[in-house]
Amino acid sequence: MSDYENILLLPRPTRGAIRAIATHGLRAARACCFALPVWGLTLSSGALADDTEIYRLVVDTETSRPKVLIVFDDSGSMDFEVVGQRAAYNPSTTYPAVSGIQSERLYWATGSSGLPPAATTSQWFNAQKNRCGSSYGPLGSNGFYAGNFARWSSTSSTRWRGLSNSENDPLHIECAQDITDRVTENGSGTGSPGTGYPRSTVPRPYGTERQTSVDDDWSSYRVYSANYMNWYHGTPVPATRTRLEIAQEVIASIVNSNTGIDFGLAVFNRNYDGTSSSSNGSSIYDGGRIVQRIIENMSTANRTNLVNIGAVQIKRG
Repeated sequence: MSDYENILLLPRPTRGAIRAIATHGLRAARACCFALPVWGLTLSSGALADDTEIYRLVVDTETSRPKVLIVFDDSGSMDFEVVGQRAAYNPSTTYPAVSGIQSERLYWATGSSGLPPAATTSQWFNAQKNRCGSSYGPLGSNGFYAGNFARWSSTSSTRWRGLSNSENDPLHIECAQDITDRVTENGSGTGSPGTGYPRSTVPRPYGTERQTSVDDDWSSYRVYSANYMNWYHGTPVPATRTRLEIAQEVIASIVNSNTGIDFGLAVFNRNYDGTSSSSNGSSIYDGGRIVQRIIENMSTANRTNLVNIGAVQIKRG
């Protein structure tokens, strides 16, 4: 399998209203050979959208990890400023509460829009019941996490089921990435089972041994913190940002919030080193280059390193 079977293109964000297209529930991820679109659907000027809306990947990673090479245009026009855009989400800021959004909840969404649910949505669950250790970091730093989730309703349950807007306070909420990455942390929230893996066979719902088939029918969701929901649905604070800054934010959010995907980064521009052709004297352009190869089973440190390297390389052009 080639490291570069999947390519995610990040073209220049336009000043107009651009909404990202999210990939949802792709069973083709089993073969790890699907196409991932990005900034694709242009909306009318009256739509409520801006260039800071981030593309969220949501894929099924049950039997193999997708590999994505992000190809980024870092040409000179990326220095152009985009005026009046929503300021980026800052996890260290506590955003003013929006009616309908409550701090003790985590909110979830499905579908291809890639956007959070409405402020008045019934698609939420008690944050104390989140046992997905893989989500704790991304929810804290980015405000959202994408992955395959399921719920364990009560002590009398015999299997894990999909999330439901009619059951907001199940016994446990778990994610498939914990099984894949052998994450046994389940947090200290109300009713925490302590360390262990989710199971549907005895001992259940948790045990010390992994049951790798338990997540075979778990579905894909995007999960959001209440603070992120308040930022998204609150009154926008306008900011002037360059296209480069917006795109760097997108890259960081994609890489850090999709822990079931391995990423690499390439930049695409003229890549001119000052040399000329000996035959006609014309300039020689080398084109794009790989600045970070795809690393199998990326760790948190690998992701941080990719984002940091990408920021340095992109600024250099």
